Amino acid sequence: MERFGSVISVGDPWQSINFTHQPLNVTMIHDPPFTYVEENASGAISQRGYLVDLWKIVAEELQLRYTLQPPPRGGYGALLENGTWSGIIGQLDAKRADVGLGWFTYREDRAAVVDFADLVPVFTGDLQFLVRRGARTTPRLSSEMFDSLLRPLHSSVWLVLLLSLLVLAAVLSTTVALNRRRAESDETCREFGLGSSALAAFMAVTGQGWAVTPDSLAARIATMSAWMMSILVSTTYTANLISHLTVGEPEMPITSLAEFRASSDWTLAVEFGVGAMGDWAKSSDPNLYHLYQRAVTGDRYLAMGGNEDNIRRAAGPKTLMYYNREIAFSVIGRETCELLPLEPDTDHRGVRNYLVLRKGIRPLKKAMDRVLQRLMQAGTLDHLKRRWFGVADQQCSDDVTFRPLTLADLLAVLVITPLAAARARSEPSVGYGARRAATGTAYLAWERRDGQWYR
Repeated sequence: MERFGSVISVGDPWQSINFTHQPLNVTMIHDPPFTYVEENASGAISQRGYLVDLWKIVAEELQLRYTLQPPPRGGYGALLENGTWSGIIGQLDAKRADVGLGWFTYREDRAAVVDFADLVPVFTGDLQFLVRRGARTTPRLSSEMFDSLLRPLHSSVWLVLLLSLLVLAAVLSTTVALNRRRAESDETCREFGLGSSALAAFMAVTGQGWAVTPDSLAARIATMSAWMMSILVSTTYTANLISHLTVGEPEMPITSLAEFRASSDWTLAVEFGVGAMGDWAKSSDPNLYHLYQRAVTGDRYLAMGGNEDNIRRAAGPKTLMYYNREIAFSVIGRETCELLPLEPDTDHRGVRNYLVLRKGIRPLKKAMDRVLQRLMQAGTLDHLKRRWFGVADQQCSDDVTFRPLTLADLLAVLVITPLAAARARSEPSVGYGARRAATGTAYLAWERRDGQWYR
């Protein structure tokens, strides 16, 4: 066991492997926090970062000799129209380099020209389209302001609720009618026709009482079902409404690549050489091909290249950023919390990324795989990741913003309440006893005589 800085190298040292008479050529680009390639005032180039530290451990375990090359042009490498590769992949394909330090996603076109050290991923995550959240605007006075009363429940939930009310009304009226002679009076049967039962079910959901309740067991079971459903709906709706009106929801300035394509004042920010760019060039989707054209022509295009200033610019308004959110956090900090994925339902966390090697040195690939596996089992990889990346998701997940209720939010309620009160005043409710008195139905009063009740 040997110590390398703050990291412990585990296992017995590997026997020296002489893959070539010359030291291995290791290439990388400036892509914080994986690799930092910096030039000081004297012109000397220094390299550091997560993958640099990892490579030093691997080289120490295998007793390898190597030299770190200056970064190539073209980023990680893209397949050009003439069939050649740029960037790191191009250097490996041309055998000008032996090992590429980067987080490479496995792709068949890449695997045709380079080998992947694919036993252990050095990073798990993927690129995604990110946009800066917009400011919440107050809606104008229109019919859309009533949407705030419907948003607490999904449209499918409203549909199921409506169907449930109809089913309950049908069951209630049917059970009362079937028990007409045995348990239900003629008056109750008249009170629970199909239309009146539908109104009663609606009143249950809105928390209103019934003037008459059925007497039969089956009808009472239907009644209890209606009230149980009303309690569940009322509590869920109220909780969601409060959350919707008080918790600040981020606003997406654009919601699709089609909107980005149609916007003339938006900028595309991508690291040139990402593997997806080859897919965009061949895609039949006009929106994806538009991204490729923007990157090639440079029209409203920002090449990030791992530069902190460029990443900060890419995180600004009206910029579509194709990057990894966790990596962006390690570079620009909490400003990344303002970035939202354009496709929030897509999981971009499970894509594995590997180191790459040139073809023809497969023994080195196998040896690197074994060392990386041992480092993973010993927790060295996790230690390095925590050191260079931190925990971006946890530092952003606790940011819950609240906003005061605006007049636009409450305007629907302010309008509906007076209308409901006026409607109730114009049609006063008639109680159970008043209805029977109006229809000439005699009261059935109970009284206690000699210890027993009589009607």
